[in-house]
Amino acid sequence: MLQHFLAFLLIVGFPIWDRVETRRLKTSTDPRVKIQSYQLTIALLWTTAALAVAALGWPAVTTIRRGPGEAAWLPPMSRGFIGGAAIALIATGVVPFLRSARANALRDRMTKAFRKLNFFLPVTPTERRWFAVVCVTAGICEEMLYRGFFIHYLRDLPVPWGLTGAVVISSAAFGLAHLYQGFFGVIQTAVMGAVLGIIFASTGNIAIPVILHAAIDLRLLLLLRPGVDLGSYASYGSA
Repeated sequence: MLQHFLAFLLIVGFPIWDRVETRRLKTSTDPRVKIQSYQLTIALLWTTAALAVAALGWPAVTTIRRGPGEAAWLPPMSRGFIGGAAIALIATGVVPFLRSARANALRDRMTKAFRKLNFFLPVTPTERRWFAVVCVTAGICEEMLYRGFFIHYLRDLPVPWGLTGAVVISSAAFGLAHLYQGFFGVIQTAVMGAVLGIIFASTGNIAIPVILHAAIDLRLLLLLRPGVDLGSYASYGSA
């Protein structure tokens, strides 16, 4: 019963909660609401991840094995692929940050890209510290939930979708849980979820998806300059 409840929560509950919390963040005038939202997100993710461990056990939410002939198109993950993923992460995260430090125009474009998420992104030092905790929590807990628990659930219960179907469905649910990012953000997040799901299924261990997920989220702290409120960014007065 707990497994079904968690599956319902991932498919329906999280998207609804995201919708409600996004509206609260956008409409509130309380400067504390952003930190409160971070704290609530942290508590919710850790609680749900703990329930997933209680439902399936630690091995099931952190490891996976392919059955005979299952997802035969999926090759074992090579060290070269893992190294390439790390290099790509650095190239898409750290390099733009370093370039933006010297190029005002590039920095302005990057800031504009994040402006629509101003209601959620951190500004103050305290917000940045809590946001870092959110990023690490999401890396650990969301991987345990969407890759570890949900792939196992869809693979075996209540209707066996197989490993390939489980990766696809769990990735779609992962995208819908990030509705605050808008339509294209949902698509991008679902694609990222699929890549992380493939890595999980290929390596058989949740560790690499956790590290990559946390690093992808944490890079926002490199791209966003401390103290800059994107909602009132002066550059856009003449845009």
